[in-house]
Amino acid sequence: MTDRAYTWGAATSTGMDLAALLPSSYDDPAVPTPLLQPIGGNPHLVRLDISREATATVASCQQHLIALADAYGTDSDHYRDAAASWSLQLTALISAPNGVRRVLHPDGPLSLYVSTDDAGHYGIVFEPLTRHCTVAGCHAVTAAGDQWQPSRPDAVVIDHEHQPSHPADGPQPGRWNTRL
Repeated sequence: MTDRAYTWGAATSTGMDLAALLPSSYDDPAVPTPLLQPIGGNPHLVRLDISREATATVASCQQHLIALADAYGTDSDHYRDAAASWSLQLTALISAPNGVRRVLHPDGPLSLYVSTDDAGHYGIVFEPLTRHCTVAGCHAVTAAGDQWQPSRPDAVVIDHEHQPSHPADGPQPGRWNTRL
């Protein structure tokens, strides 16, 4: 009947009318039920829950990247390293193993905490770069209060006007890493 209706372009409407007349199920336990699974066993959807507070942290991370681009330029190492590490962490979060439900929580102004349904947890942590002197041979770094000090006990610190690797009043360069 549907083949005959196809000739006049009415196969779809005839098929729908015919399907409406058929019963919605058949009670025959001898008929095998097909196992309907996605191809390859992978689910069609990946579940990632983000707390409201974590969305604010994600937005802060994006704003920090914009501030780095504005301050140092999009061609700078400071911006490129931070942007690449942020992208890598988000990709790893989205492509976690199948069947693992993840929940994102804030863990500081630029860091996130991820808990999973299999009792696992890890963090996506922003690790700022230490400001150091860029003069050759000087191994000074800044400490609390922007005081210059040796980078390690045996480091050489030259007595001169230190040239910082990034300004104290600009956005803090760094990168996002996974902390288990």
